[in-house]
Amino acid sequence: MSLQETKNSVLLALFEGYSENPNGIYDLTGTITENGEDPHELGKYLVDHGWVKNQQYRPSTFVCQITMAGINEVAPEYIQDKTEQIISTLGINGGKESVMGILEFEPKDFQKAFDLVKHMEGTGFIKEGRYMAGDIIIELSLEGREYYEEHKPNFLDLK
Repeated sequence: MSLQETKNSVLLALFEGYSENPNGIYDLTGTITENGEDPHELGKYLVDHGWVKNQQYRPSTFVCQITMAGINEVAPEYIQDKTEQIISTLGINGGKESVMGILEFEPKDFQKAFDLVKHMEGTGFIKEGRYMAGDIIIELSLEGREYYEEHKPNFLDLK
């Protein structure tokens, strides 16, 4: 199996784990070694590209969590869909809103909301979120409002 296929296989497994439990740290040594790669070497490769975080190099294993960059590498539609849902809701409703409410996330999904908000803050589409116990209040930035206005017909079709 090629390095690209192994990387994608590992990142997809991490994304599946993240989807179920975004706080989990996953040992993918089996997946890595099945594909003929060294866990530490592939782990370093994933870390160097920013696709994983909270990495731990154990004697014969490598454990980590996926980053938003890692998710974007194998499931960009996840980030795009959530981003568009947030922007469209904020654009249509105006004002400030709870990201947990917009995405209809349960308390166990707070880490997903946190990761998405941090990603969106980096894109400039939202102002810095107000972080509270179990929720994040967000609002569109000028760039986010401009993006919403440019794509408004598409967003209205989503509703």
